Amino acid sequence: MYFASLDATLEGLQQQAQDVFSRINDGRKEDHKVLSGFRETLLQKVSELAEQLEERLFQAYGVHNELIQQRLQALAEVMESVEEAQAEMRRICGAVEAAYRDLCLQPEA
Repeated sequence: MYFASLDATLEGLQQQAQDVFSRINDGRKEDHKVLSGFRETLLQKVSELAEQLEERLFQAYGVHNELIQQRLQALAEVMESVEEAQAEMRRICGAVEAAYRDLCLQPEA
């Protein structure tokens, strides 16, 4: 009779241990579901933020491209003016050189 009672107690303990393990596993499954939901939400938020950042970058690029284009146009105009001034300086230098040669070639009186 003592052993029957001991067997019943052991079976009860085994059943309690099995119940504890089942609750632990159920808790782990629930934790996994919560973590998966958190991961999905986080990935969605990160994706949304990345898209917003990308849109803002493209807007900034657009503004900067316009500014760069304006400055390149201004630079082209300045370079054209410099080329015109350089051509004028060459003509002036040529005229001065010709005048100097004429002065040097004239016989002394």
